[in-house]
Amino acid sequence: MPILDAFGTRLSREEIVSGLENLGLRAFSLLVLDDSLVLRLPQGQQVRDSAMVWLKGMFSPLMPCRVETLEGRSSQRVREVIPCSEKPVHTAALVEVFKPGDLHAAFPALLSRLGIVPSGPKPGAGCFVTLPQWRKGMRWRTEGPKNTGPLFLSWHRKGGSKGIRPAWILAASMVPEALDWLAQALDGRPAGEGTFRVLLDGLEWGVARRPTVASLAGAGFALPVTVDEGRCSRCGLCSRVCPADCLLEGGRFKNREKVKDCLRCFDCVEACPQDALRPVYGPSSATLSRSLLHRPAWLSRLAGLPGPVSPKPFPPFFLLPKPGKERKPLLVLGLAITTLQEHAAAFIKEGKVESAVEEERFSRSRHHGWHAPGRPGVSIAMDPTLCLEEAFPRESIAALLAPGRLSLDDMDLIAVNGIPARYRRAFSAVESGKPIPTLRAGRVVYVPHHLAHAASAYRVSGMGDAWILTVDGRGDRETAAVFRGKGRNITQVMEVLSLTDRSIGGVYETVTRLLGFGTHGQGSVMALASFGRPGKGMRPFLSWKGLKDHSIHEIGINERFKSLARHEEDPLTRGHQDLAASLQDSLEKAIIGLLRSAGVKPGAKGLCLAGGVALNCRMNQVLREVFKPKRMFVQPGANDAGTALGAGLEAWNLVEAGKAGDGRPMPVMKHALLGPSFSRAEIQARLKEAGVSLVPGLSAAEASWLTRGAQGSRTASTASREGSPGGLSAQRSCPAMRKIGSSAGSIRASCSSPCP
Repeated sequence: MPILDAFGTRLSREEIVSGLENLGLRAFSLLVLDDSLVLRLPQGQQVRDSAMVWLKGMFSPLMPCRVETLEGRSSQRVREVIPCSEKPVHTAALVEVFKPGDLHAAFPALLSRLGIVPSGPKPGAGCFVTLPQWRKGMRWRTEGPKNTGPLFLSWHRKGGSKGIRPAWILAASMVPEALDWLAQALDGRPAGEGTFRVLLDGLEWGVARRPTVASLAGAGFALPVTVDEGRCSRCGLCSRVCPADCLLEGGRFKNREKVKDCLRCFDCVEACPQDALRPVYGPSSATLSRSLLHRPAWLSRLAGLPGPVSPKPFPPFFLLPKPGKERKPLLVLGLAITTLQEHAAAFIKEGKVESAVEEERFSRSRHHGWHAPGRPGVSIAMDPTLCLEEAFPRESIAALLAPGRLSLDDMDLIAVNGIPARYRRAFSAVESGKPIPTLRAGRVVYVPHHLAHAASAYRVSGMGDAWILTVDGRGDRETAAVFRGKGRNITQVMEVLSLTDRSIGGVYETVTRLLGFGTHGQGSVMALASFGRPGKGMRPFLSWKGLKDHSIHEIGINERFKSLARHEEDPLTRGHQDLAASLQDSLEKAIIGLLRSAGVKPGAKGLCLAGGVALNCRMNQVLREVFKPKRMFVQPGANDAGTALGAGLEAWNLVEAGKAGDGRPMPVMKHALLGPSFSRAEIQARLKEAGVSLVPGLSAAEASWLTRGAQGSRTASTASREGSPGGLSAQRSCPAMRKIGSSAGSIRASCSSPCP
């Protein structure tokens, strides 16, 4: 039985065993289930975190991995990988040719994928059915000695001279049910999973916008992508969207070294307007049916049907390189979309932050984040088959671009706050030291998450020389990092890998939930800490002696402090206060040690902070007292929303730094009032629309009283801005006021509607 990942990639047992051995596992048993992995290890193995992260890189983050104890065989050198699928997997092999006569030449490859010797007996009558015949009710004859071999389904995709390429496609399987499943999916009907799964061998799952059959590999053919030069229009899009800069115009690789650099992201294949590029058949050229369940009707594009509304079969214009000569000013849109919460957008014009806002201001959902529909917890950082524009915070973008009558097409760069899953081959998730690269694919710049945090603080601090600390839950692979900013350059000095449960922000959040303050109540725990005394034994979960001698663990906290678990309405005891104090003390000491390990000394010229943990103002005070920097700057939008600012500024600097010169001053962030504003007339119109009568002449005292939200009052104040990027907050005591906001002035508003 083959070893398959979540999408259908065939994995080598030898490669898996060798990889786990290289991580230091002396004995293990890996069980590959339908939807998860079980890694069994002898008692005391110390590299389990690295192994789990490495396995998720091999099998994709969509395959949960848990660790169990390897019983009874721990003294032996057990090193095995065991597939334990409960559902049978039926293979349907596919080949695509562009001339009908070439089907005969492709036939041997098709049969060999089914384990059949091509020179064996010829298929009998009744084994071939075309898609039009299937639609009319014709099925394969499977009875009789002559029909015990493979069955075939064929169809012609018309295509055209532009866009989708005309082709003849042939599918083969030993199981008629697999071809029935395929034919149903080709017709655009929902094809769920029953008692079996289908492996579409030959369909490259890495091309997310349209189903693409991989090109047959010739003898000694090592290229990951091939081009039909006769169909290629030499537009050059493929070379300009390649994030690894591998290709020449026309889809050919620059040299052999560039072949090795290819990330197999297939941006070039998706961008080609002539559909002239094809992935070459390889390990990832197979798609498991379960990976298509969240994309209904998508596979119908393989038969020439239009498919779903989203994603489009070709990338939208605003993601592709911008045509024409470069113009001034350079317009950059920064986006925070790779994380699961705090999605935001920032608009940067010629290096200056013009505006920024969080999507939650419009969705009215705190800590708004995009999740794949029907798949909670799945983002573009986890699933390579998701397209970038699916995660865009559309209301935030519209609010920022509307005042200038701009659209996404007008943007010169679109900067993203992390590396999506389709570029996972660009860096190692288990090896520190080599910084994660910034990637550019056409108009899109992918800025590593912690670099985006660092840029959000340093590039608006007004400093020309500063240490930069970023601390949060998890980034692309790290929970904390230290950078050095000099002039326009930001250089990574040190990073702390997050692995599975090594999250500094995660430790703080775990204790926050344990104490009954919910997922986002860290500020309350910080305040509670001032009433207690440290001494609750947090060192095993958060402590620091050095980069190779530290303890950061979320797992085990709930068990260790089970007696202090509290519900929201329960009273706070001295034990709760002391636990909060112990957590705060451990955080402060760990961060001090981390900075010292990175080389930060008292009296530094500057210190900048960002990341969700940088919102801990008590920690910031301690850092200021210990390191006594001449200048200190903490990004007001230190959480993930602020990475929209950082990504945009870093992308601008990537393009403009050499032109501008290091002597050009960087913009200074003087305030955080960056969200949309509203005129008095707009506020009055919205109030009138909501059925609220206006009484002019509200005094300052009355406005203050209304803002505090008097008990039982049926009046409402207009909104005021908060000190956070795009922070818009509405003080309201009436449901009719949910969409009302203002930036200045006051209006007396009384509502005649009864309030609950």
